Amino acid sequence: MSELAYYVEVTARRFGYNLILCNSYPDLNQELKAMQLMVGHQVDGVLVIPQKSASCGNLMKYASMLPTVYLSENLRDQDASYISVDNHQGTVLGVEYLHRLGHRNILYFGCRVGSITHRLRAEGYKQACHDFGLEPKIVYFESSASSIEFGYEMARSELSQRSDFTAVFASTDSNAIG
Repeated sequence: MSELAYYVEVTARRFGYNLILCNSYPDLNQELKAMQLMVGHQVDGVLVIPQKSASCGNLMKYASMLPTVYLSENLRDQDASYISVDNHQGTVLGVEYLHRLGHRNILYFGCRVGSITHRLRAEGYKQACHDFGLEPKIVYFESSASSIEFGYEMARSELSQRSDFTAVFASTDSNAIG
């Protein structure tokens, strides 16, 4: 996220704005305090990288007081402005790539229950498996965040039970590193 903050700041300066950066990870209460701070300082607008799926609802009162755009979370079911990658299509493309390399038994792990982003990625995985006639295998988890340690434990557990996977598609970078 530091690279994102850098480019936001450079672009803001080019248009005569300054950047105030607040970090609340992973505390929803701190996220709310940061938003209250922005409203209190009468900033021109706010970019929010939501901590959890509950963030949009928690911040709605304050987000209605000033222009707010959410980054990196798909909020298509919310009345909010957001910018997000196409998680569904990105996963389809990833599975297509693995299929072109000859993989026919692809494990998808790290689908976080309750996350719209993770749901879209899992749907893309299932669609690509269906399109290629592959049997989908998804490992779900209920943790609030991905981590290298969690990715390691999840992979160790799954791969010790079944070793016929020729590729692993991890839901997040930290899970993949683990």
